[in-house]
Amino acid sequence: MQEQTNTTSIKLIFGFSLVLLLVVGGFGMYFLSNQNNQSPQTQNPPTTVIPTIFSVPFQYQIKSIDQNTIILAGDNGDMTLPNDPAAIVVYSANQELLTLDQLQVNQKLNLDLVPGQKATIYLQN
Repeated sequence: MQEQTNTTSIKLIFGFSLVLLLVVGGFGMYFLSNQNNQSPQTQNPPTTVIPTIFSVPFQYQIKSIDQNTIILAGDNGDMTLPNDPAAIVVYSANQELLTLDQLQVNQKLNLDLVPGQKATIYLQN
């Protein structure tokens, strides 16, 4: 009878130890995974992109102007610009600010570009 009681006691101690191990292990896993999720994320600060202005090293000549586009002819081929005052700024040879309506076919010009964003036209005499 004592042998049976000892066997039952050993089984109870083993079972209790197993349950305790599983509970402690479960809490440990929970806290470790929760700690990883709550650790501060290092984020790169937003970068400010500074547009690169390209000064075109040769002259263009206005080939055509319509409601939507201004086509320029140059040494390396034609370039199409939008006929949009928000994207194009025009200066006369005297450095006066002009409107796009004042451009005329065959005028010669130099050009500064921020590709895909804006252009500055400098009319030549």
